[in-house]
Amino acid sequence: MSWWKVALIVSVVWFVLILGAAYVHVEVLHSGQLTEEQEEVLAGRYGVLAGAGMVLIWGAGFLVSILSGPPRPKIDQGFCLSWWHLSPRRQFLREFWAGGLCISLFVAWQASGNFSSRLGEMGFRDPVSLGWKMAGAAVATWVLWVAFLYWRWKRIEARESSAAGSSP
Repeated sequence: MSWWKVALIVSVVWFVLILGAAYVHVEVLHSGQLTEEQEEVLAGRYGVLAGAGMVLIWGAGFLVSILSGPPRPKIDQGFCLSWWHLSPRRQFLREFWAGGLCISLFVAWQASGNFSSRLGEMGFRDPVSLGWKMAGAAVATWVLWVAFLYWRWKRIEARESSAAGSSP
């Protein structure tokens, strides 16, 4: 069974156990003894615990998948959902269009003022300036990432072509 199927099953079991533990803690053990505010605090703690468990389960599954088993051949043609199974050229192309689309949508959201208003509702001072700084950081990170992927693609392509040219 592949790692993500195991992680999905373990995640569902973990989530059910956490919800059950929260219910037992709040409704059975402390029935009528807690204020509404205390119940919310407990629910928040169980929520953090559930989220941290999910991150650990999926992170461990991903690390196990990377560290075990033979490497798969990279896919350069056809349909592939997994970014990790793509060739360096396809990784670059997917990141270029998908990342560019996401960054464009984020900048449009900031330009419309909706992102700044959300930051203002959360209590940040000068939300417009902060929103544009965040958009700039996202654009700069995306540009650096795409440049790295392009460089890696060309480096691997050059290594493969020199290896093919030197063999008899």
